[in-house]
Amino acid sequence: MGAQVAELVAACRPHNTAGLVLVTPIPSKGFPLSAEQAIAFDNVARNRDPTVAAAGRKALMASPSPEAIGALVAATPAETALEALHAWTAGHPLGTKPSTDTAPTLLITSDDTFASRELVRDEVASRLPHPETACVPGAGHGRTLSSPRPWRASSPASSPTLNIPTTKEKS
Repeated sequence: MGAQVAELVAACRPHNTAGLVLVTPIPSKGFPLSAEQAIAFDNVARNRDPTVAAAGRKALMASPSPEAIGALVAATPAETALEALHAWTAGHPLGTKPSTDTAPTLLITSDDTFASRELVRDEVASRLPHPETACVPGAGHGRTLSSPRPWRASSPASSPTLNIPTTKEKS
């Protein structure tokens, strides 16, 4: 959902946006869930049991660690989980139109089947005026939380188009 928020902010404040990096982004118009997926996600969001929420989060992660799952569950309190789910799946009306943001955008994809390369290409990149795409194999939708150290090591060091400064992490 972070990419949806970042894209919306950039569209609303284009003169303040130098560039965007969207990691395994979900379309801003919302994520198309099948009826079966919608029921499963809704049940997890309505359930106040942290172990049920953790199991639901784990299903979206390529390399889930207990710490990462805990961070995801803590980031969406049970009281707001259903509201967050509806915002994520319903999206925003700006997501149905070409983006008004003219900043260069780097889209990080993976071999994730949930936020697939095809979904990112067809529903995210197609709306952006200057998209660039990079793939990080083995990443999942929650990769930055599930495996932050390997993510930083395997993510593109910088994008020539975006000129994003990066630092190397010491092991």
